[in-house]
Order: sequence, then C-alpha cells, then structure tokens
Amino acid sequence: MSSVIIASNPLASKTSNYINKYQQAVNQSVERISSGKKINSASDSPSETGYISRLRSAIMSYRKLNDNLQDSISMLQTADSAMSGTSGILSVLQTIREKAVQSQNVTLNSQDRQNLQQEVEDLVNELDEIASSTEFNTKKLLNGEMGAKLSGSDSALAGYATDAVESSSYYFTDIAGATKHLVTADNAPAGSASLTNPNYDYTSSLGISGSVTLSTSASTATGEYELIFSNSSDFKVYNNGTGVVTASGSAGTEFSLNGMGITIEDDGTYAEGYKYNFSTTSGSNTLTAIDEGNRGTTAATTLTSAIWGEDAMLNSHFDIKFQYDSGELRYAAFDSSGDRMGSWTASGDEFQAYESSKLNGSKFTFSSADAGIGDTWRVDFANYSALSSAGGTITIGNGDSSFSVSYTGDDRLSDIAASINSSGSGVASASLDTDSGSSIFNIEAAGYGEEGRLSMLDSAGNFVSALGLTEKAGTGEDASLKHEGQIYESASGYFYDIADNIVFEVAHEADLDSGYVSVTDKSMLQYTSANGDGDSVSVFIRDLTASGLGLLSADGRHQLDLTTDNGSQSAIASIDEKMDIVSSEASKVGSLVNSLSTRTGLVSDMYAGFESNLSIHEDTDFPRETANYYAAVAGRDAALAMSAQANLVPSRVLMLLGITDSK
Repeated sequence: MSSVIIASNPLASKTSNYINKYQQAVNQSVERISSGKKINSASDSPSETGYISRLRSAIMSYRKLNDNLQDSISMLQTADSAMSGTSGILSVLQTIREKAVQSQNVTLNSQDRQNLQQEVEDLVNELDEIASSTEFNTKKLLNGEMGAKLSGSDSALAGYATDAVESSSYYFTDIAGATKHLVTADNAPAGSASLTNPNYDYTSSLGISGSVTLSTSASTATGEYELIFSNSSDFKVYNNGTGVVTASGSAGTEFSLNGMGITIEDDGTYAEGYKYNFSTTSGSNTLTAIDEGNRGTTAATTLTSAIWGEDAMLNSHFDIKFQYDSGELRYAAFDSSGDRMGSWTASGDEFQAYESSKLNGSKFTFSSADAGIGDTWRVDFANYSALSSAGGTITIGNGDSSFSVSYTGDDRLSDIAASINSSGSGVASASLDTDSGSSIFNIEAAGYGEEGRLSMLDSAGNFVSALGLTEKAGTGEDASLKHEGQIYESASGYFYDIADNIVFEVAHEADLDSGYVSVTDKSMLQYTSANGDGDSVSVFIRDLTASGLGLLSADGRHQLDLTTDNGSQSAIASIDEKMDIVSSEASKVGSLVNSLSTRTGLVSDMYAGFESNLSIHEDTDFPRETANYYAAVAGRDAALAMSAQANLVPSRVLMLLGITDSK
C-alpha cells in the first residue's frame, strides 16, 4: 500500500544504495581493466587467493630452476669444449700421438728424437695448462675440483680419482718408490808402466837389418844421422844435430851423404819406422857405430815421477817418440792409434797428457841419453790392478731388448760408458765419477723396478766381472707400501687395487716410514626439482691435468719417452689409454648436457602450464569486463537520475498542501 509522506524518503535511500552498488561495480571493472587482473586483492576472490599464490610461487621457482639448469649446461659445455674442442685436451693428445708415431721413423738421428721429446713435453705442459685453467664463474672444471682431490702428507705421495668417491683418508707405512737397477764398480786407479817389454826399443822390432855397402869415397863432414824407413823400401836420412833431412833413397840403391856413397842392401826386412843410427867422420870412408833401432840405449832410458789419470786406458801400451820440434829434439807420448797425447817435451822434463787422451791428464818424466830422431819406446801400461782383462764384450739387456758393447785395453772407462750410452737407449746408461779420486763406473737401467733390471753377460755367458762390476743392493726394486696390514707392489709406482675409483702414486726413489693421502669428494649436485624433494644429478669430472692422467709423475717427471724405440711404442699405447679416459669424461659430460637439456624442456613446459592456469584464474577477460563496466555505468547513471526524482517527492507533497510555492 502506497502512502504520501514527508517525514522520510525511503525511495531516495533505495536509489542511493543502487548508486553505491553500481559505483562499486564500476570501480572494480576499472581496476580489473587497468591492472589486467581480475583478482587484485583477497576480497576479489577469497577462495582462490591461496591457489593463485601457490601458482605464482611455482612459476617463479620453476623459472629460476630453469635458469639454474641453463647455467649448469653452459658450465658443462665449457668443460666439454676444453676436452673435445678443436684446441682441447683430446686435440693435444692426438698431436702427441702423432709425434710418437713420427719418432719411430728410422731415418731420425738422436738429436731429431730429442727435439721430438722436447716438443712432446711442451705439449704435455700445454695440456696441463688447459686442464688447470678451464673455469666457469671462477670454478675450476678439469683439475679435480669438480671430481675429487687427493693430497698427500709428502710430495712423494699423490694420486687421482677415476670416478665418484667419498671423502676419506688412507694411511700407509713402509713406503718405497721404484728404483733403477744399478751395477757399479769402484776401481781405484793404480797405473803402472813397464819398461821391460821385449819391444821396448820399438824401432828395432820393426824389421831385420840388412847389409850396408860403402863406396871408397871419404866423408867430407863429421856428424850423427838417423836413417828412417817410411815404408818397406824408401827412407830418409836426418841430421840428428839439426833435424834436417840430408839425404833420401831406397833399399838396394846407393845414396850420397857427405860425399860418401852408401847402399842399404835389400837383403833386410824393413817397415815404416824401422831405423838405423850411425855417425860419419870427416876424411874417413867408414861409418862409426852403425846400429839398428833407437840411438838412445835402454840402460840410459827412464820413466819416473808418474801420476796416472783416474780415467787412463785400461790395459794396453803407449809409445814415446822423439822428433825435432822448434829446433830441439823432444819427446811425446802416442796412443796405439798414432795420436799424440800431449805437447812435445824436452827429454828429462815432465810430460803432461791431454785430459781427453787415452792417458787422461797423466804426468811423467821421460829421459833418454843420446836420443835420436825417430827413437820410439813402447811402454806397457795398466791402470787398474784389479782388472785383468785387456778387452772383451758386454751384453746388456732387460726384459724387452739387449745390446752389446765391445772394448779393448786401449779404451778408457769413459769410452766404454760412451759406447753404452750410444747403443743402450731405452735399456741402460753409463757414467764415470772420478771426483773422489777413485773411478766409480756405473751402469744404470733406463727403466724402474724389476721390469727394468739388467742382465750383464760376457762373451762366455757369465756375469761381467772383468770390469769389477757388482750389483748395488736395493736397486731395481718395484714401488711398495703397506696399507691395513697388506703389502702392495707396483712396477710403475701407480697402485690401482687399494681402493675403488682411486689410483695412488708413490714417486720413484721415495723412502718414507709412513704417510697418508686425504681424499676429498668435490663432485657437485645439480638439483633438478623446485619442490625441495632432493631430486638431482651428480656432476663429477675427474682430474684431467697431466698428473691426473699420469703424464707427469708425483715428482714432476715427464712419463713419455720418445728417445727410444721402446719408449715410442709405450708412448703410443699410453696416449691411446689417455685419449680413452678423456673421451669417456667428455661423453659423460655430453650425456649430462643432454639430460639437463631434456629437464629444462620439461621445466619450461611445467611453468608454461602453470602460467596458463594462473591466467585463467587471475587475468581479466577484457570483453566481459568491458561489458560489465558499461552496464555498471549505465546502472549508476540511471540510479543517479532516479535519485534526483526521489528527492523531489516531499517537495511535491508540500506543494499539494499549499505550503510551498510551485515556483
């Protein structure tokens, strides 16, 4: 039932409510259209607030997870490039293998091989630099920092991990590195020279004297002369006072000397160096004191004050010859090859042999009264009283190969050492130490451990004794250590069977009572889930430095040797093994890249799905919201218009009552 009232205006109140309602709708539409979100506060949809919050958190987390995975992929790709790229570790190893094959070229000399060896060592250093410097965001990738690090209590203890390990420590006792087999001789030099050789007056031993025929002509001068044969028939005659050649001739033919006719008949036997010495007297047609051989007499000849070199020849002879030098008759010592071993020296003065000669710097004084040009004295010599052999053959070998060295009594110990070093590449080397005043002769195996032990036999198949050689105790032994009561041995110094996935190394020649190696797990986990459930992949890259690959020993020595055939063969096999190791690591890294790439695709799909769902719940439907906006605006405007009409009702009642003017 309607009534006319003026005390209140319920119609105006209702229209005011509609105005507020429509204005709220307008405001909400404006907010949704301008923000693009249909839910801008919890009051917009209290039931969906928690759901949308969880969706937003998941989207942000999975987006960051995707970034993490992409970073890990980039890191692994960096490692892969350093391993298998065009200038990576595999490329360096391939070049090293090429050099190893090149070193097997039979036309190469020792210097060529040494040049290749230096080149390979430089390449190994370059490989080590690549592995040590490859990093991503300051993280080292190939030096074990992404795998495991092994550190020893002593520089002689080292190692590397081949796969994932747990952090731990290994304690060792009785640690001994592999040693080279050493055969040595300490020969105290005690040189002795014998002047009792039947051929001491050497010139007389070179032939058999023939008859001498003289003419009736008398000599026109007095003098002393030496007639010396240059071959089996020809000779020259020297003035012993001046050293000048005064005549020459041949056996069976008369020659003239100081007006005398002299014939050395060909009924004798002559050879180079054979000689006569004689004198002429002015006015006489006879020769005074004609003798074969040296003018100086054995009885008047001495060798005194001798100091023999530590590396003088073993057991042979040398000749002392007299010749004119600088206008004076002097002597010098000659070896069996005819090489002069020192400067010309006056009779009775000290002779000094060259250091490089067979007498190795020996000193002595030789004196010969009435010496003549061409006088030659043969001196028997032996430097080591303990060595009876004047020569022989040594066959030196190891398990792979052998070689032989022959020597004579004319050789010095250093000559034998040089022969061994020339022929023994890959098997043995030799040296001579004379610093102590003794002559310590060493023959050392090229390889370490029992595999490198030497066999040394003479021509009769017996262990070499002629040079006084004996084995040095404690050499030629494999590396060994004790762990938890068990003894382990290794020829190479690498121990593979002590712990899973760990290779321990003992440096050659090491000698330690005890020590330990600490193993630290440095592998990393890349989480593949944003849910905190621990889903992850392990990133392990083993140590690929030169030491981690076994190309450098614990004490920094290069392990590849291209200077010998056996070394080249071993190097090729070793490099093949190293390439397999690096290829395996590169393959694992490549697989991780693929796995993580697949995971990033899944994560991208997941947060794309979340975003799509979030859009359904949160994003503004512009066509619908625009329609809502215009509807709310129309409703609000209509309510405003009706509100004005409702406010006129009380005034119209008063007008009907005549209380107010219609104006």
